[in-house]
Amino acid sequence: MSFARVARSRLPAKMDLSVLFFGDVVGEPGRDFLAEQLPLLREKYKADLVVVNAENATHGHGLNTTHYKELKKLGIDVFTMGDHIWNQQDLIPTLEAKNEPIMRPANYSQAPGKAFVDVVVLGKRVRVLNLVGRVFMRDSVDNAFRTFDEIIAKAPTPDLVIVDYHAEATSEKRCFAEYVDGRAQLVVGTHTHVPTADAQVLSGGTAFISDLGMVGPQDSSLGADKFGPINNFLTGMPWRYTVAPGAAELGAVHCIINVQDRKATSIQHIRILQ
Repeated sequence: MSFARVARSRLPAKMDLSVLFFGDVVGEPGRDFLAEQLPLLREKYKADLVVVNAENATHGHGLNTTHYKELKKLGIDVFTMGDHIWNQQDLIPTLEAKNEPIMRPANYSQAPGKAFVDVVVLGKRVRVLNLVGRVFMRDSVDNAFRTFDEIIAKAPTPDLVIVDYHAEATSEKRCFAEYVDGRAQLVVGTHTHVPTADAQVLSGGTAFISDLGMVGPQDSSLGADKFGPINNFLTGMPWRYTVAPGAAELGAVHCIINVQDRKATSIQHIRILQ
């Protein structure tokens, strides 16, 4: 018995943090496909931390508490959001609860809710934060670059930092990633629902991709029933976002972070069609 305890104590500590980060979950098709694929991907990549952007999970319009609880049962560790966060007002008490692993975008600085979530994984404090961009975006928010500086300086000091940069412009997302290179270990872009082919580790050790894509309907316009926006392009008539039916697709990344060096060593985009 004593030998077994000593032997275990001499095992080297796990140095690589395996992270799965999933793009915007869109409506029921996205929720269902995530529920199907998440256990398989968690096992395949031996994930230590699972993060999901859930800002479109309720009918494409924000996240309500019912769907939050449904997704949380899947074993998701942290939830990020975006500019649709205020579409479901019943979520606000959950955003404010200290023990719930979900946050508002940090640069809505005067809004209710937490600005970041800290989780301890492999003995390291991992700070996950969510920021909304300004270019081509409708909301008036604080400067995301400066907000990042403020958030990572808050005590207790995090060992590792993961950022969901929710924005339209790829140039803005890339500039942000370069600005935080070496200070954040993973920066993922969300919001456009279209996956990009630029997954890479930057020179300072930050893993980056401009957009993860989505977990939502394939035969659609960004997850929406396609006929509304097509008619809008033809006629200029307004349309309302409704989630498209049918088979889904999944967009995510798998990232490996060396917790000792505090640098990402790899990032791989994942795209699965139902």
